[in-house]
Amino acid sequence: MNTTFSLKRFWQLIRLHGAGSWKSYTIAYGILIILMVYLSMVGGYKMILAFYSFTLCIAGTLISARIFRSWSDFGNASSTLMLPASLTEKFSIGLLYGLVLFVPLFTCIYYFSAWITLNIFDHAISIKEIWRGPESLHESAYAFFMPTIMLFLLVQPIALYSAVRFRKYQFQIMILLIISLFVGYYYAQHMLMLNLTKALAFNYVYFVVGDHLTYFSVKKGGSYTTIMIPAIIQKLNITMWMIFAAGMYVVAFLRLKEREI
Repeated sequence: MNTTFSLKRFWQLIRLHGAGSWKSYTIAYGILIILMVYLSMVGGYKMILAFYSFTLCIAGTLISARIFRSWSDFGNASSTLMLPASLTEKFSIGLLYGLVLFVPLFTCIYYFSAWITLNIFDHAISIKEIWRGPESLHESAYAFFMPTIMLFLLVQPIALYSAVRFRKYQFQIMILLIISLFVGYYYAQHMLMLNLTKALAFNYVYFVVGDHLTYFSVKKGGSYTTIMIPAIIQKLNITMWMIFAAGMYVVAFLRLKEREI
């Protein structure tokens, strides 16, 4: 088993994947355009902004699962394992297309497509206004994009791991893992609020990246409770999820290593 890295072989793998997947990416872009047209007609700009995180994560998980599914697919596993490239190079292709290139390219394509469809089906808007989107929701770019990136770094490694770990029911297992993790995370937040405020409260913020959390409480007809978050807690929370994502990538890599052995 070879784990060395060669830029020449890696470039050949990039070309091979691009040549074999361009039709799938074209179809995916067509689906995105249809979604943009629909959102432009029924909700306008703010709805398009609201769907960015959801669309990014769904598209990212599907692409990652598709790239690594060949390692577990009985019909393609042999040809994938026999490719004249090292495991590191094959794994890096998945990270390149599913993470490094995907996030910035998807973001650019998403907002450029939004600009086109909004001008046709909603109202005239400049490309500058599109990129200043978070400000229209009274949020900083950091507060808007950071939770999205953190969410992506949670679901995408799980999709990758599910694709290489399980031979059957990969999608169902991936959904089960994601739901289980979120249920546990929300339960922990619920118990924290219960101990701090003695009230049943709900919060739909996925990750603690801002300076406060606002909870809606059903007590006394409904009220809001705000808890200020120290900077050290924000950094620890972000670090925790980064470590989780890195750990999932390592586990997936080791699983592929077992397959090659």
